[in-house]
Amino acid sequence: MQKTEKILLLLLLVIFAFTSYAVAEEPNLPELIPYRKGNKWGFCDKNKKIIVPCKYSFVDYRYDGLGFVYPNVNEKDIAVLKAGENVVYLNYDYIGNFNEEMAMVYNTGKEGLIDKTTGKVIIPVKYKEVNTFCEGLAKVKLKDKYGFIDYTNKEIIPFKYDVAWNFIEGVAGVGINGKYGFIDKTGKEVISLKYDNIRSFIDGMAIVNLNSKWGIINKKEEIVIPIKYDDIKYFIGDLAKVKLENKYGYINKTGKEIVEVKFDEVEYFNGDFVKVKLKDKYGYIDKTGKEILPCNYDGAWAINEGFKVSINGKYGFIDKTGKEVRDVEKIKCPVLKAP
Repeated sequence: MQKTEKILLLLLLVIFAFTSYAVAEEPNLPELIPYRKGNKWGFCDKNKKIIVPCKYSFVDYRYDGLGFVYPNVNEKDIAVLKAGENVVYLNYDYIGNFNEEMAMVYNTGKEGLIDKTTGKVIIPVKYKEVNTFCEGLAKVKLKDKYGFIDYTNKEIIPFKYDVAWNFIEGVAGVGINGKYGFIDKTGKEVISLKYDNIRSFIDGMAIVNLNSKWGIINKKEEIVIPIKYDDIKYFIGDLAKVKLENKYGYINKTGKEIVEVKFDEVEYFNGDFVKVKLKDKYGYIDKTGKEILPCNYDGAWAINEGFKVSINGKYGFIDKTGKEVRDVEKIKCPVLKAP
């Protein structure tokens, strides 16, 4: 192939590459694009067709599809929503972000929900508090009590609870007079309202507090982890972090201590290892409870090949077998932050 032909071919390839990139990277233009005529503003579409007349002092656009027009600079804004070929003007004190095709709206201290595609009211603006739908039901507050409604605004669970959480895994946490439990979607009490505090069910287990101690129950209200800890976290994999008498460790789903509850601090597992602190010194434990790096160091940080450690301001490196690759007593480095 001649040199000239090679150059032409290369140029064609470059042009094709940039053209393809430009097409692929062309952004999706919003349905409402700010548009100005003279000193007045409105909205147009991507074809420059006027959607909202240019008669306003200022307009603004929100990422979720909602536009705002300001009749005069110091006047209250009016929200606009493009619904098919029509434009809907929404006169609310505030409109929250659209979530699951709905947005919370506020007027004179009351809340409701509107539809994103039409702007129509889904839940009337009459509640003290409205939450988005979870598993088909929305938690709402009326006259200082919580209940649950469906998409038609039908009351499914009566307004009688002082506190309520959204439905997760088919149940919702509720509270009356400082005692907490769980109900199902019919309003039936499936976990008795006897606990001092609760956390939502995850993977069929809920963390509960009774007489200032924490444990874990299942949906049959069977105790999975004894209610004896000062604190307990959700299971990540097969292990949960616990606290007892200001000491920390890890247990498995049978309640067995995998990392003994004796440490002053334990972090969350990063891969197979977890950093622990004992008597102001740091080390590492694996998921079987085996000591990988003894708690002998002022600082310790897991890295791919092993551990960076520090003693008295001097730094070194320990490999995963525990072998000291660099002498921490001889190598002096500037103070470093954990990677």
